Amino acid sequence: MLSSPDLLTKALVNAYKLYGYDGMINVFDPTLEAEACGCSIVWEGENSTPLIKNHPLSDIKNISEIDISTLERKGRFPVCLEATKRLKILIGREVAIIGVLTGPVTLASYLSGREIVMEIESEFERVAEILDFTSKVVLKICRTYCELNVDGIMVADEMLAKVTPVLLSKVSRYFKPIWNMTRFYNCFSIIWTRDCYDIFQCQNIMGLGADGAILGCYTPILQSGQGKCLGLAIPISVLCGKKEEIEEKISELLKSKPMGSFFLTTENDIPFDAPIDHIFQLVHNAKLKCSTQYDTSK
Repeated sequence: MLSSPDLLTKALVNAYKLYGYDGMINVFDPTLEAEACGCSIVWEGENSTPLIKNHPLSDIKNISEIDISTLERKGRFPVCLEATKRLKILIGREVAIIGVLTGPVTLASYLSGREIVMEIESEFERVAEILDFTSKVVLKICRTYCELNVDGIMVADEMLAKVTPVLLSKVSRYFKPIWNMTRFYNCFSIIWTRDCYDIFQCQNIMGLGADGAILGCYTPILQSGQGKCLGLAIPISVLCGKKEEIEEKISELLKSKPMGSFFLTTENDIPFDAPIDHIFQLVHNAKLKCSTQYDTSK
C-alpha cells in the first residue's frame, strides 16, 4: 500500500466510505522524509511501517552532500503525493484531507542517529545546524502539500514532548516558517506529539503557533485551549479493548468541557489488528455525542 499510489488511494477512499470521517490524513509514516534524505529503510513485515537502518548525518559534515532540491521525487514521496492528489479529486469536497509531515526535531534524530533531545539541552549550538537543515526539509514538503490544496497540515513530532518547557523556546524558530507557510495557503495547521503529561509542557507546545494540537491522552490541559483547536485523543488501547470502553472514553473526554473548538481523534495511528467494528463504533459514537451536546455546524 505504501509503495503504490493505486492501492494507497483505494484503501483511503474505502476507509472513508466505510467510516465516514470528517477529516483524514494521507499517510502516517515518519520514515518518508528520512528515506528521501538518504536513510535506508527495512521492512519488518506486511503490517508494520518501515524502520530506519542508517543515519546519513551521523557525521554533521555530510549535510552539504544531501540535495533537497528534488526531495519530493525521492523515495516513496511520489507515491504519497500522487495519492494525496487523487484524494483531493475523489473525496476532497466531502472530507478534509490532511498532509502529514515529520517534525524537525524527530527528523533530526532520525537523520543523525543521536539523542537529539538531550543534545538540545546540553549542546544546542552543536545540533542547531542539523535542526536548520531538517526545518528546510519539512518546509519544502509542507509547500508541496499546500500546493496540492490540502485542507490541513499535521506536523508529527513525537520527540517534541521530551524537550523541556524551558528549551522549547529555542526550537520554536524551526516551526514558525511552517505556520507562516500554512497561513499563506489558508491551510489549517496541527502539531502532534505523544505522551505529553506535563501541563506546562502542553501549554508551551500549544504556544509554538499551530492552529491546533494533539497532545496525547493528557486531559487536564483541555480545560484551557489557549484559543487553539484541541484534538481530544482517545487511547489506542481502548480500540483494542471492550466496545463499551469506547463510549465511556468519548463521554469522559466530552465531560471535560473543552473551551473553544475541538475534534476527536486517536492518540496515535490505529493498530492494524484493531477490530473494524470498534473503529466504526468510535466514529459513530463520536459523531452522535458531539451532535447532541454541541453545535457541530460551527
